Amino acid sequence: MTNPKIHGDTHEFVIEGPLDEKAPLFRHDLTGAQTLILDMKGLSFINSVGVTNWIQWAAKLPPGLKVKMRQCPMLLLNQLRNVHGFMPKGGVVESLQAPYVCPSCNAERTLLFEDGVHYGSGSAENPGKPFTRLPEPVDCPDCGDPMEEDFIEHRLFGFLTLRRSS
Repeated sequence: MTNPKIHGDTHEFVIEGPLDEKAPLFRHDLTGAQTLILDMKGLSFINSVGVTNWIQWAAKLPPGLKVKMRQCPMLLLNQLRNVHGFMPKGGVVESLQAPYVCPSCNAERTLLFEDGVHYGSGSAENPGKPFTRLPEPVDCPDCGDPMEEDFIEHRLFGFLTLRRSS
């Protein structure tokens, strides 16, 4: 986990490695922050103490703080979907890592899905109704055959049904 970059009232963390009892994110002073950006691409695992600390940390976030989570891996999305209180108030998943696998050569690839493009909590036609738009088939970079989704759609996007308050 890198030290935060602070730009005015925006604090940004790049999460690398485990989310556990030693995570500096939980000790960072967010006084005066309006936005917290968490780049989660490097998150390697979350232990039970990390889950507990995250929930306690999320419950104490300053009122009105916007929490923008980017490049969220499956292990974080699973926590968001399954653990009550894991999604911070004012939290939004701006992008996530979607795993794909090639059935021909077993190559694995991760695609970046973005809020408002590949998924969202509502559209102009259906405000408040979650939607997903998966990309057209992806060709394997190794053999050229079509890759398959290595996820279950309703589980990957399960966080969309969470009620969040700002």
